[in-house]
Amino acid sequence: MKIPDFAASTGCRALGPQVVKAYRGYAAYQHNTDRQIPLLILERRPR
Repeated sequence: MKIPDFAASTGCRALGPQVVKAYRGYAAYQHNTDRQIPLLILERRPR
């Protein structure tokens, strides 16, 4: 079993526009908090 990785802060910045496009409200949520919201990168296991 592969353990999911948290995106590094540079990865979060690169994924930011995609996340905002996919999940309405994410940008406002990030704006309203002082903490960095972690992004969890998941990969499918081969069958």
